[in-house]
Amino acid sequence: MLYQKIIKYINLASLCVFVGVLLFSFGWYIYSPLSRPSLKDYEDISTHIKQNFDNSKDVIILQPFWAERAREYIGELNLLNPRYPLEEDFSIYENIYVFSVFGYVDKIKDGFSKKFRFLEKKDFGKLSLYHYKNEKPQKIIYNFYLNIKDAKIRVLKGNEIKECKDFKNDKWTCGGPDWQYIGKEILDIDGTGRECLWSHPVTNSIIEINFENVILGDKISGFSGLTDEAVRYVQGSPVFLSVLIDDKEVLYHTNPNKIGAHRFSIDMDNLKNTPHKVTFRVSTHLDGVRHFCFYADTRVSQ
Repeated sequence: MLYQKIIKYINLASLCVFVGVLLFSFGWYIYSPLSRPSLKDYEDISTHIKQNFDNSKDVIILQPFWAERAREYIGELNLLNPRYPLEEDFSIYENIYVFSVFGYVDKIKDGFSKKFRFLEKKDFGKLSLYHYKNEKPQKIIYNFYLNIKDAKIRVLKGNEIKECKDFKNDKWTCGGPDWQYIGKEILDIDGTGRECLWSHPVTNSIIEINFENVILGDKISGFSGLTDEAVRYVQGSPVFLSVLIDDKEVLYHTNPNKIGAHRFSIDMDNLKNTPHKVTFRVSTHLDGVRHFCFYADTRVSQ
């Protein structure tokens, strides 16, 4: 008798759980579409952005970074979706628009307001657009990434010097394995796709990337880092990046086996507005899974 009662209560409890889950699922089915931005929301905010947007000096920052649906409506406009926007460099842009889904801009707006002048906020249904103004945007006068074809590449190992002479598809190949090249790529670093120069180091060698007669600005700015995939290789060695001006070292940076885009800025002081040789050197002790890249440009304040 007791056993039958227990079975009865178990069946009743199971039925209650089933009905509860069913009601919750139905309620969520009704609520979920109402909580998300509509097609009209995306169309309205995109139309507004496109009215005065200048791809040469403006940028759209998507927040949160995973809300990729916005790309369907933004089209070819300059849109970035960094995981940690407060750690990024937006100093070359005049107008910065933060495209906010689900109110994620609350996590960054205080930091942005310290760097840029806040102009306005506009709501488009479930979406919001925050407009910031950079009063003193910097101007890039030479981009090493875009001008990789002008570089002279060498691999130094002891007294041996190997020149990389084959340039095709925006890449200098240096012989050896297929990963041994210097060239333009878009790679995931710190959860964000970034334009950078693939520079996979070679064990106990130095990759030397030389640019002649570069007119320097106020500074050389950039970042370096290992891809997110490479960092998963726990035994990975650090990668070393040095920058030389006229063969004099002005930066030496160690890139640890950690996720991150490591930024650097080098003041040019008395060297600006004159032509100089700029050299980047990349090396490591062990080259296993060292998917490394860097980006650099020289710029002036306006």
